[in-house]
Amino acid sequence: MKDFENIMGTSSNKHIAFGHRPSCSKKSTGASTSENIFFQIQKRHSTAFARPSDLVNVCRMLYRHIQNNGNDQPIILKIVQDAIKFHKSQCNSRSNPAAHGVVYIAAHLCQKYKIENQPEVMTNIFMSIFICEQNFGGFFFMLDPLGQDGDVNPVLYQGTSRQVGSDCQITPERLEILEYFLQQAATVNVSVTKLCWDVESLFEGVYFFPNYTEKRLKMIDVPVQASRGSTPLLLACHSENPAAVLLLLQYGADPLRPSVPMYRIIATSYCQPLYIITSKLNSCHFWRTHEDEYHPNDPRQIIARDCNTKRQEKLEQCLDYFSRAIPCLPITWTSNNMSLPYQVFGGYHLHDSYRDLIARDKCGIDPAPLKHLCRCVIRQSLNGANHLPDGIGHLPLPTFLKDYTHLLH
Repeated sequence: MKDFENIMGTSSNKHIAFGHRPSCSKKSTGASTSENIFFQIQKRHSTAFARPSDLVNVCRMLYRHIQNNGNDQPIILKIVQDAIKFHKSQCNSRSNPAAHGVVYIAAHLCQKYKIENQPEVMTNIFMSIFICEQNFGGFFFMLDPLGQDGDVNPVLYQGTSRQVGSDCQITPERLEILEYFLQQAATVNVSVTKLCWDVESLFEGVYFFPNYTEKRLKMIDVPVQASRGSTPLLLACHSENPAAVLLLLQYGADPLRPSVPMYRIIATSYCQPLYIITSKLNSCHFWRTHEDEYHPNDPRQIIARDCNTKRQEKLEQCLDYFSRAIPCLPITWTSNNMSLPYQVFGGYHLHDSYRDLIARDKCGIDPAPLKHLCRCVIRQSLNGANHLPDGIGHLPLPTFLKDYTHLLH
């Protein structure tokens, strides 16, 4: 790592091989600014980008150089552009697949130093990641309840870890980082073409040979390949995290979009976010009504009972957020504890005990309020025009209605 310091310079010679200060400055920049710093690092250390820990070490050296230069944005942008160029060359040549993680250094620096109003830079970052990985799993894998904390992208989310005593990878700090990238993706309209199966063919009974079509998906709806082809919203529902569910819905995630390939739907039925919420609530009710089967002296069952109560509160909050984003919840009420739809898309069954949880006008029993329908139409229009959620702030509405449209209440 000492050689990295030689590349980056010290406080007495701040501009070695990096970007320069604004053009108004007439100080000498030392070595040529056109030379890419990441090529220099690779030249001196062939394994500099081989492991995630190496990428983190490079980031720390870059912090030091940026700090020595007064956190100047032109220098930060020069480093980011160098990372994008280096990543592109590695993808084209296939000479060093391990170095593809360098593009995440560019993304991390943009987030850490709050780079704004750079659409070309952010577009290059998102598209470089997609070209290499065919999805945006690096941003969303921390939502996966089956993932381990060590599997979370170490560059994007470095310096963060799960809370002590928690089995969930989702923390407020990580959600704040994710929100930055969702904001940038919405600003530059990141969307990609993916091969998706046609949902309509399922309703026609074509279960084993569905039709496949190319669809244009926004970043927030692209399935995460490393998480069984699930969409980010489906992962947030599996994790039972209301804050993550609300964040994704606010940025326009489709609450009814099926997530996984057809053969996995047949195997698991876990295909849509709302289905996950309703089925888990039914499970909570079942165990709540069978408390007599708990053994009071068994500490494991006491913990399970307490966890069931906390789970139900979180799931109820998630369902409330869904009711704000959908004109009408397609709920079918049932008195059977273990009632599940016989067909994959046969409906969303919820036990009668939750009737007080959902307003009658949110589940189709009574007509939906005009204010709620207007909210849904406005959000759909803004989402189609790639102005969600920023466009809400520009609407000629009072503050409380803007908050209402933003799903805050």
